[in-house]
Amino acid sequence: MIGILFVFLAIPSYTIIPTLLTGFMNKFSGGDSPSPMASQIFAQLGIPPIDTIIKFIQYSLIGLIVAGLFITALGIMTKKIQKQPSVALSIDSSQKIQRQENTNLKALHLLQERLAKGEITSSQYLSLKKVLEEV
Repeated sequence: MIGILFVFLAIPSYTIIPTLLTGFMNKFSGGDSPSPMASQIFAQLGIPPIDTIIKFIQYSLIGLIVAGLFITALGIMTKKIQKQPSVALSIDSSQKIQRQENTNLKALHLLQERLAKGEITSSQYLSLKKVLEEV
């Protein structure tokens, strides 16, 4: 969408800007065409000739058109690329039960280690063991 916007803004600007810029410079210099004295003043100020400015702007707009077309093409290509299908692993209930038992055994073993180290009391151990057996 942005690429199309770039193209549609740049194409009319390519033709309109030279006219507008020339008219602005003519009004600024005080006549229908830039006088030699105005051109010398612009040159002393470091302003390049109007033809050079117009070419620079037009080349920039051509670059904007190319960038817009590239962005549009890239957007079209990414929409056409299909996403990889996700693979769902089917785990039967016996594997789920076995995993849960292994997890409970590990938890019970850790609980016993904590009791042995003195991190929990025997009453805490019994209540936590009861919770693990209910799961």
